[in-house]
Amino acid sequence: MVDQVKRATISISNNISEGFERETDKELIRFLYFSKGSAGEVRNLFNLMEQIGYFKAVELVDYKSQVIDISKQLANYIKYVGKRSGL
Repeated sequence: MVDQVKRATISISNNISEGFERETDKELIRFLYFSKGSAGEVRNLFNLMEQIGYFKAVELVDYKSQVIDISKQLANYIKYVGKRSGL
């Protein structure tokens, strides 16, 4: 499960980078959504780790908060890119 969290967190930044390299706003938005999905996967994994007793809830508060912030930032950036390009 820890390895999956690592892969999902790396996927967040990798998809942002790949979206930029595609050089169109439509593709950038597509990959930003992939990144947002990976952030959701990380949140879900944290919840599962808490439920099975791998971590205590208090140990994950900061991490969960950071992932939620990342997801919100991605959502706002998707809206921004969509508006600037008329998508």
